[in-house]
Amino acid sequence: MNKYYKNNKKILIFLLISIIFLKSASRVSALTVGNPCSIDNDQCDKSSNLYCQPNPVAGATITHYCQQALTIGQECNPQRDVCDKKAGLSCDPNPVAGATIKNYCQQNAIGSIFGKIKPPDALKGLIAKDPTGAGGISLFLSNLIALIYSIAFVVLIFMLIWGAFDWMTSGGDKEKLAKAQQRIINAFIGILLFAVAFAIIQVLGVFTGFKFFEGQKP
Repeated sequence: MNKYYKNNKKILIFLLISIIFLKSASRVSALTVGNPCSIDNDQCDKSSNLYCQPNPVAGATITHYCQQALTIGQECNPQRDVCDKKAGLSCDPNPVAGATIKNYCQQNAIGSIFGKIKPPDALKGLIAKDPTGAGGISLFLSNLIALIYSIAFVVLIFMLIWGAFDWMTSGGDKEKLAKAQQRIINAFIGILLFAVAFAIIQVLGVFTGFKFFEGQKP
């Protein structure tokens, strides 16, 4: 038992030493301010709030080097947000319409508490065109609602045909005739409910700002 305890103790000490060594090695390898760097493999010292950014000097040999994070009001690129996260800043669109600077570092109270979701590279181009994501959500909801309406339309037509067929083939059977009439009535009620739902969706679009069925032909 003592031998087993000693072996585990040695393994634990070895793991702790390895973790400390790896942390110290990563700190040493981190690039400091002014060091040349690569955007694809940003090794700038994040503990010092450094990011790999383009060299402002045109025609310089070093195209990118480690610089301090951008402060509030500085122009930025939403595809590669290098605003000062420690100060709770994020690269957001300029609210002023027609302004020369499209995006700049702004205070983001929510982002400073919860952080920011980093999108995968495949979606960065799409998000750059639609930073808020409202267009994508609107398109998704419109397609989903259109799919639901299409399925409901097929079901309602089927119910009408089924009810009409049972009505014609009832042969004076009162119970079968009543069921057929009830199916037809249910189908018409369904059509009415979907018409009301369509009106409600349009009203919700006005209040929420989402554009449903945009570009749809009448």
